[in-house]
Amino acid sequence: MTARGCSCRLRPEDLFYGAYRVPWPAACDVEDARFHHDDIAVADETTLNAELIALTETLARLRPGRHVLACEWLRERHGRVRTALLLQSAAAGTAS
Repeated sequence: MTARGCSCRLRPEDLFYGAYRVPWPAACDVEDARFHHDDIAVADETTLNAELIALTETLARLRPGRHVLACEWLRERHGRVRTALLLQSAAAGTAS
């Protein structure tokens, strides 16, 4: 599956995590935003939680030495999604 509105074709080397594809540079604007993590700022808590679960499961199953660049991106994405969730939780806690 690809991001909503994405026109990128599937490639044999694509790596998926849950309903998401690890984006690659020089893709369409939707994939480019995901590659640079620009989409996290507008994601809601449910979407971030679903993505975090998918990221964690995929990272746990990846064999060492395979998909090296994608693995680096997944680790960075995992950290950014966790941070976004913590910030949203803190904001929700102060709003109560």
